[in-house]
Amino acid sequence: MNSKPALWEYHLQVEDSGQKYLTILRHKFHFSLKLLQRLKQGERVWVNGRFTYLTARGKEGEKLSIQLFSDEEANIPGQDLPLEILYEDEYILAVNKPIGQVVHPNHRYPTNTLGNAVIGYWERKGENRLYRPIHRIDRNTSGVVVIAKNQFAHQQLGWQLEHGHIHKRYVGFVQGIVLEAEGVIDAPSNLPLIVLSRDKSDLRECLLGHFFVFYIAIQMLRCLNLF
Repeated sequence: MNSKPALWEYHLQVEDSGQKYLTILRHKFHFSLKLLQRLKQGERVWVNGRFTYLTARGKEGEKLSIQLFSDEEANIPGQDLPLEILYEDEYILAVNKPIGQVVHPNHRYPTNTLGNAVIGYWERKGENRLYRPIHRIDRNTSGVVVIAKNQFAHQQLGWQLEHGHIHKRYVGFVQGIVLEAEGVIDAPSNLPLIVLSRDKSDLRECLLGHFFVFYIAIQMLRCLNLF
């Protein structure tokens, strides 16, 4: 059993009249060029229930419907692992990642990751999807991880994260004397510069020890309680 194709719908407004559907999707809803290119393959775009081309021009009141490719082959193996689901709809899955689990498989942790658990959960439901986490948190940090369920949701949430529309909050325990109830940490962290160079089919990573890149991460903190 495969997952049902997600259908995105939008009713054109007066300002959309005369605009190409491609222009509306690109500039009003931030559809990526890659996603728009995929929409040209097959009959995936309809207006008022009829197939149309992205280059056609719209009219006020039309219903634009788009199939969002929810049926995809999993890119990592699934496992039957515990998974605490906080929220799920046709676009996203939000889960609580426990301490000690990595978000995505790698050479050090090839199995028992959050990705394996999510794919296993979808497989048991008969759904074929790619694993697309919007963000990551460290292995020894617990908290919410949001996973996109299709390419459209992934690029939309990625755009929101990049432009500061998604905010993260961390709660932690510290040992010692708290001098201020609130504060801001804005000290830069110096990290070695990593240079990536492509030599034919080989990707080499070169560490230049005499150069440093300074990253400034502004973190606002507030003391919630004292024990």
